[in-house]
Amino acid sequence: MKRGISSLLALLLIIVLLLVGAYIIYKIFFAIKGEGSLLVSRVYWLIGKKSVDEVNSDTVVTAVVVLYSPTGYSGWIEVKVKKDIILFPDETVAAVKQYYAIGKGAEVEVRLTFRAEYSLLTRGYHIEVVWSGGKYTMESNYPPRLKVKH
Repeated sequence: MKRGISSLLALLLIIVLLLVGAYIIYKIFFAIKGEGSLLVSRVYWLIGKKSVDEVNSDTVVTAVVVLYSPTGYSGWIEVKVKKDIILFPDETVAAVKQYYAIGKGAEVEVRLTFRAEYSLLTRGYHIEVVWSGGKYTMESNYPPRLKVKH
């Protein structure tokens, strides 16, 4: 009986150590790192130089994200354009992950270009921004999300 409990405790300890090790590896190699604060000040869609909130299918669109740092920020920032699919996980259609050094009170503009496609299961497109200590997801209304016409 004692041997069974000892084996169970040893197995439990190994599982805990594996989980802790996986978490440490994630934090070292995969987590977005950065220092300072960051705000998403403006997010919009462009066709050429014209701001839009609805486009025809097969249109080339540029997503624009303006980031502002009141304190200065240095670190990785990832910006994604995601297709909003009904009953399925959203699909990333364009992404950029880059290291930025933003001065105190400064703004940075990030642009991603993609082709908007219509389908019966697609509601439209939205923007997601991830940085150390924060995440922004465009609100779920249309607009500001991009609607695609048939």
